[in-house]
Amino acid sequence: MEVSEEKTKVVNVKKKYSEFLGFKIRVHGKGRKLVVQSHITDKQLKRKKQELIEQAKKIARPAPIKGELGETRLYNLKVMGMQNYYQIATDISLDCHKLNRAIMTVLTNRLKGRLIRKGRQLTDVERKRYGKSQMLRYVAGTDELIYPIGYIQCKNPMNKKRAICSYTAEGRTEIHDSLKINTRLMKELMRQPLYKKTANMRITA
Repeated sequence: MEVSEEKTKVVNVKKKYSEFLGFKIRVHGKGRKLVVQSHITDKQLKRKKQELIEQAKKIARPAPIKGELGETRLYNLKVMGMQNYYQIATDISLDCHKLNRAIMTVLTNRLKGRLIRKGRQLTDVERKRYGKSQMLRYVAGTDELIYPIGYIQCKNPMNKKRAICSYTAEGRTEIHDSLKINTRLMKELMRQPLYKKTANMRITA
């Protein structure tokens, strides 16, 4: 098998981090066992920080076609996407806490007193995810919630169910059940402003 010399290396993960798909991973001793410690890579953390800061600036100076509400929702999508991907890192809360300080400084300075602690009612998903957070802030005028990038906990990665496969009746049933339409998600998509664009939904097994 051919491998890339630039992307392939041998690392002693007891001494150094090994980077893989945006994560940096090493192991350390805990009692008589070795346990994994993982973070967002420095490169990705820097890139995400810049991306979120730029979007935070757009909330204060929104594009006319999107408006302040649209820019805030786009910021929230970026936050949730990042949290969903990196939540399996063991030290994700430490990494995101650094981002939170930098981004909230930008929002506080740019919005000039328009960050408030009360706003619209949370959706069921938001309440489950952020309802207990003390970091919740809203934008006065739109009352739209700004998702707290720093409020995230590590979630253990879960393997797929062994029953899922294409070669048995039971396995195919599991696949078909997982493809059922999420009506709540469909309603949320329908309520989103499209800004003269189309929304496509692709389901793959």
